[in-house]
Amino acid sequence: MMPLPNLLLVVSGPSGAGKSTLCDRFTDASPETEMVVTTTTRRRRSNETDGIDYHFLGREEFEQRIAREEFLEYAEVHGNFYGSPIADVKRLMAAGKDVILEIDVQGGLNVRKKFPEVLLIYVTPSDLTALRRRLSGRGTESEADIRRRISNARNELATLPEYDYLVINDQLDQAVDRLRAIVRSEKQRIERYERQSLLDSLIKGAEGLQ
Repeated sequence: MMPLPNLLLVVSGPSGAGKSTLCDRFTDASPETEMVVTTTTRRRRSNETDGIDYHFLGREEFEQRIAREEFLEYAEVHGNFYGSPIADVKRLMAAGKDVILEIDVQGGLNVRKKFPEVLLIYVTPSDLTALRRRLSGRGTESEADIRRRISNARNELATLPEYDYLVINDQLDQAVDRLRAIVRSEKQRIERYERQSLLDSLIKGAEGLQ
């Protein structure tokens, strides 16, 4: 039986869209899928754990890692650097895992330039009013920060044609089901197989049938 191809997925969306919760719920139910922990210069929040939520670095060390080309992608967002360690991506994909990068749209489009086969998924609530309500409810941003994030969310909508799928995250269970359906469908696409390997497998399976 031919093994299904493993995928590299990017999950993007505005702050407050519920991306992290969605990805956590999805990976908990999908042992063949793992998240890459993002590295950031953002200040750690009181409810976050270094190495689990993010790898927290100082700006100088982050820039040194940029110089050493240790990131698959990186971007500066809201005045802080975020990057995906390329070694972690390679390690997980070599182990046959589906790999998820939870990164912003700028990072997602940068990954596509290097890996056209990446699957880009945009997550958002159904409207900006719900987004503002979620941001306000977190109690971690000032009103100025919330306005800036809402403005950025509006600007991000212009990138939607560059993404492959849109997942509306108003009801978490439904959003998880939608993400699961996307992944299952993508694994069946012919172009995700190495065409010669697929052909060889089919020919071998047909031996003795003539």
